[in-house]
Amino acid sequence: MNNLEGISQSTEYVWHDNFRNRNYWQTLTSPDISVPDIPPFQLQIPIKDEDHPARKPRPVNLTADQEKTLFLRYNYAKYMLDKASKNGRKDMALWQARAEDTRDKIVHANLALVPAMAKRMRSTDIEFTELVSEGHMAILRAVEKFDVSRGFKFSTYACRSILKSFSRMAEKNARDHAKMPVPYDSSFDRSDHLEQVREDTRRDYEYTVREIVYRNLAGLSKLERGIITRRFGFYSKDGKTATLRDLGKSIGLSNERVRQVQNVGLAKIRKYMGKMLGM
Repeated sequence: MNNLEGISQSTEYVWHDNFRNRNYWQTLTSPDISVPDIPPFQLQIPIKDEDHPARKPRPVNLTADQEKTLFLRYNYAKYMLDKASKNGRKDMALWQARAEDTRDKIVHANLALVPAMAKRMRSTDIEFTELVSEGHMAILRAVEKFDVSRGFKFSTYACRSILKSFSRMAEKNARDHAKMPVPYDSSFDRSDHLEQVREDTRRDYEYTVREIVYRNLAGLSKLERGIITRRFGFYSKDGKTATLRDLGKSIGLSNERVRQVQNVGLAKIRKYMGKMLGM
């Protein structure tokens, strides 16, 4: 183990149907499945491009299959650890070590996301090291909840988790400042850094929705997908959106019917995103 927190013996895991295979660990660690060595992540302070361009940390570029393998290894090891702890088996230490080793690989492959997200908070008075610490905790929480079978890249899920953590941190910092015995600035509640966090979060959600629609992960019907795609201008070169009236004329439906189909499709997307985020 590095300096990462250990895994509880009563830990939960993300289930996958392949875990029913008694030899699944051998399958996941087969020589035919290659996962690159992932060195421990080293953060250099200060992390300013203009000062130290050569020190800019970068994520380890895992392929989709490599990332999927690591998450399946991690959750299978936790699944076996859970079984071993309940049955009092002697191989508990083995499965815990395998889970911790795999979790460390996943975390260190993605820790460079944290300073990249922290740079978006430069307008705050929160120390960079505090943001990094909070971001590391967000990565750890994201690893525990991420379900690789849903088809998303972990970085998409993790970046949103990091930004949400930063947003909560900034809002708490704003409340703390408001309680200090100094003149209150009413503009602080809508300070630039909070607006930037909200805008970054909005863009991340928009990207996620586009990916869901493009890959049809929410099970949209052809009509629902077509209406949502054109309604929000997802694939138009100029980003132009279509009105309910325009859509109704082009597909022979009333404005109200187009709106109903759109809302059903959006509800499916929200439901899928809720499951993806563990909500």
